[in-house]
Amino acid sequence: MKKKKYKTDETTGLKIPVVEEEIQQWQKDEDQEKAIRHKTGPLLIIAGAGTGKTRVITERIAYLINEKIAEPKEILALTFSEKAAAEMEKRVYELVPYGMIDAHISTFHSFGHSIINDSFADLQIAPDWKLITDVDAIILVVQNIDRFNLKIYKPLNNPAKYIKVILDFISKLKDNLIKPDNYLKYAEDLSKKANTQEEKEIAEKHKELSHFYSIYEQLKTEKNLLDYGDLIMVPYYLFLEKKSVLGKYQKKFKYILIDEFQDTNFAQFEFIKLIADKYRNITAVGDDDQMIYRFRGAAISNIMSFKNYYKDAEVIVLKSNYRSAQLILDAAYKLIQNNNDRLEKKINITKKLESKYTPPHRLNPININIFSNYSEEADFVANEIERLIKEKGYTFKDFAVLVRAKNDAKIFLKTFERRGINYIFTGDEGLYNKKEIQFFINFCRMLVTPFEFNPLFDVAISPYYDINPFVMSKIINRAADYAIPAYDVIKNIDLYPELNIEAEKPKINKLINDIEYYSKLAVDGFSAGEILFEYVSKNRIFDNLLKENSLEAEQKIANISKFFDILKQFSVNEEYDTLQNFVNYIDLRQKAGDNPSADLFQVVDEDAVFVSTIHKAKGLGFPVVFIIALIQDKFPGKIRAQSALLLPEELMHDLVDEETYQREEERRLFYVAMTRARDALYLTASKQYEGASGKKISMFLNEIGFSEPEEKDIIKQNPKDKVKYFERKENIISDVKRRIDNIVLSNYQIDDYITCPFKYKLIHILKMPIREQPEIIYGLAMHRVVSEYFKSKQEGKELTLDDLKNIFKSLWKPIGFISRQHEKARFEKGIENIERFYLKEKENNIIPKYIEKDFDFKLSEKLTIIGRWDRIDEVNGESIIIDYKTSDVNSIEEANKKIESPNVYNQLKLYAIAYEKVFGKPADKVSVYFLEASIIVSKKIRRDVLTRYEEKIFDVAQNIKGEKFDPAPEAHKCSMCAFYNMCPFSKADILF
Repeated sequence: MKKKKYKTDETTGLKIPVVEEEIQQWQKDEDQEKAIRHKTGPLLIIAGAGTGKTRVITERIAYLINEKIAEPKEILALTFSEKAAAEMEKRVYELVPYGMIDAHISTFHSFGHSIINDSFADLQIAPDWKLITDVDAIILVVQNIDRFNLKIYKPLNNPAKYIKVILDFISKLKDNLIKPDNYLKYAEDLSKKANTQEEKEIAEKHKELSHFYSIYEQLKTEKNLLDYGDLIMVPYYLFLEKKSVLGKYQKKFKYILIDEFQDTNFAQFEFIKLIADKYRNITAVGDDDQMIYRFRGAAISNIMSFKNYYKDAEVIVLKSNYRSAQLILDAAYKLIQNNNDRLEKKINITKKLESKYTPPHRLNPININIFSNYSEEADFVANEIERLIKEKGYTFKDFAVLVRAKNDAKIFLKTFERRGINYIFTGDEGLYNKKEIQFFINFCRMLVTPFEFNPLFDVAISPYYDINPFVMSKIINRAADYAIPAYDVIKNIDLYPELNIEAEKPKINKLINDIEYYSKLAVDGFSAGEILFEYVSKNRIFDNLLKENSLEAEQKIANISKFFDILKQFSVNEEYDTLQNFVNYIDLRQKAGDNPSADLFQVVDEDAVFVSTIHKAKGLGFPVVFIIALIQDKFPGKIRAQSALLLPEELMHDLVDEETYQREEERRLFYVAMTRARDALYLTASKQYEGASGKKISMFLNEIGFSEPEEKDIIKQNPKDKVKYFERKENIISDVKRRIDNIVLSNYQIDDYITCPFKYKLIHILKMPIREQPEIIYGLAMHRVVSEYFKSKQEGKELTLDDLKNIFKSLWKPIGFISRQHEKARFEKGIENIERFYLKEKENNIIPKYIEKDFDFKLSEKLTIIGRWDRIDEVNGESIIIDYKTSDVNSIEEANKKIESPNVYNQLKLYAIAYEKVFGKPADKVSVYFLEASIIVSKKIRRDVLTRYEEKIFDVAQNIKGEKFDPAPEAHKCSMCAFYNMCPFSKADILF
């Protein structure tokens, strides 16, 4: 196997990739080697915990490419998270000579998304279709509740009570590939066969639900929406109904690999079967003992029945574990053998893991401790962490505390804070609970609901106005006495001298002025996003937070930015983007149970204990792991009541006994938790939680050989230690630093840093919201028109002029223009440019080699460059990179001048470097196609110019790694910057 490493070029000093024989050869065991070198036909890899699963998959992909068994573009690799897909792509890249531009490595949903985007004409949907979340779906139904004509599932006291349950039910139908008409037929057949009153009632329920499903799909079609279930079901039925489309994907992907196969649902496996059935080169990698995502729809029947469908499939079991001590593995194996529905029993294989790992310290691998109460349990965990750091040289990041439910972590987090133990908690409170976000929500409510006291009170006492809470209480009480809005009292405060609020009057006047100003904006039709953006800008909120120069302030900026993402999503999806509608929207989101996690802000502590639910720890490993709160009914949890709406057995493909299945999934979850530990595993429990005593220890402890302890064996805290509970130690959290190891840069990021390092920080680290610019909207719409035209040309189905105009219209958004006349003129100019483009290209017989092709390559071991070429042509043996621009250019002279401007020229240099790295040869030309005037200008860039720009990129990356984000203010640059009126360093000099 060839593996990439890097050497320093003697001439340039740059690190460049080089391929040699046997470079730092990964020592593979026999089973891994066999799995990697499997050539053709179906393959099932049973990969136990810590057996190098991800490495085997990536080595297998690299083997197929390097041995020329498959071209990169013939490989499809699917996994379940964007992070896992990115990691897989990164590892594969390191193992092959050139970039992985043509290999498709993604999540299932991203793959389905790309098929829909590429096939919108076949699907007869508009190209600007939008994906809605589960919460968006609930809101869509609530806003159109009367169209569903619900009777059984619409109680008068709460008409929306069952909507989430029904939508979850529809999601299960989609996971089982049940379309509305399939379900309607089932309901009608049920009604015909019904004899008893009970059977008739059941049939009526299913008829109402099938009607709901049909109306829901109609609503989405009307509004050009798809949900997550559609991302698999829509391509699946497209393949069934359009054999030519299926044939295209079957021909394209000759080798398919699926990671975490145990987590696939029925629809995903059926979908992949269609593509794989032509060549049958499908590799499924998974472990039935680690199937813990049934609540997301995972069907254990997929991995259990793989061998039934692919009867000639080779089965390889990876048994060598490289993560954990043998005694930990033995205990985990003893536990999981209590599950009956296992591959080990079904296909007669051995899954007992054998450790190849040698712990660096002599520790007891399994430690079980039972305490009298949970505060003693928490203190024990803190003591052990401190002891092992002191005695064995571990650091905080070597420890993990795993919980079944995030609420179980509370006492441990408080103890860690008190003891000065730095930690990361993956279950942090939601975005809407953050004070900075509560302020914006209350500010909006205050403007649209003047009779409500609470929003006004919360805004008034916030740091932005700082009015004395006692004064506000008096104002609100007086308003209540007279049954008038509190704002009326504030506005006419001089009429109430008895309130005695002279000291607060300047602050109250500021509040009055703001209410009047922003209320007028709302009346004048400004959107919620525009109003809040104006508030943030006018009050220099980001400016003031940036001046604090603290991690807490940057976290607030990140949270506000995330809230503006919600505002943007609302603006895109809502036909009437008003402040009142936004308040209603947020209320509906919260009622629907939505509370997105606060932004972790990509800040990773240099040294912190990892506290997490077990689900979020899957795939990770730590030297020392604590699994806490191991009592019955906590872990395993109580048997959950079955959903109010169960999928009928006739429509299900993953039939299980519910109670048995839930208990076995809890056991699998415990197995996953145990196998996160490398050197030592601590299992702890308390006889008293939340005031209730006499708790029984978890049955899982019994199953690994630990019995219910006698009273004398229960650990009790020394009375003196109880007093020490309140002794505070130095808190280490203030030492948090941002860790930037592997850097990934795009052209835009490089350009932003070169323009102004502080601008880079605002956009790419703090992710501050940017007001949508008309030029961006216009440019994106034009790019999509051009790319769809050439894609259709590639497929031999040339689009008409009307098709192109309709694409442009569907993507047009009248946002940010200074007037309706300005917006109309820009739109008409776009239509005119499309007509000119169409007439020119209709006579052109060139079919591009690539359209909108992603690339990534490494400039050094820890520096990756990513991007996308608009187009690459190969004409008469020449390779030509073409980038589209919508800049206002009217002549060849202007075009040549524009191509030499720093930002455009740097972009072309980057694209030329990318071509050379990916394809192993230089591009012959780089060109810019100015769409406004249908002018194309080209040039050849010398290698020495590219070398100097590579050096520049290295400088940028090194400065980002060193967190050098000093501002570079200049009047012209600042005037062109989106943050000209927010940045504390701005020197913008603009009139409008």
